[in-house]
Amino acid sequence: LPGAGSAPGVTMPSVGVVIEGNLLEPLRQFPTPVIARSRDDRTSLDLRSIDAADDQIVIDALLAAGG
Repeated sequence: LPGAGSAPGVTMPSVGVVIEGNLLEPLRQFPTPVIARSRDDRTSLDLRSIDAADDQIVIDALLAAGG
């Protein structure tokens, strides 16, 4: 898979989740850090990089962060 700008113009299919508010810090402070992006007071998670086996970790982190 291309990444980090190695293949400009190439897209990769994905699914994302957007939550109102900036939850970056509490997600990163979770025992298993969850890395997300924040813009315009909205937190975005790109799920293409999350293994389905880790879904519960992400759910737990979002709940703990107030998302």
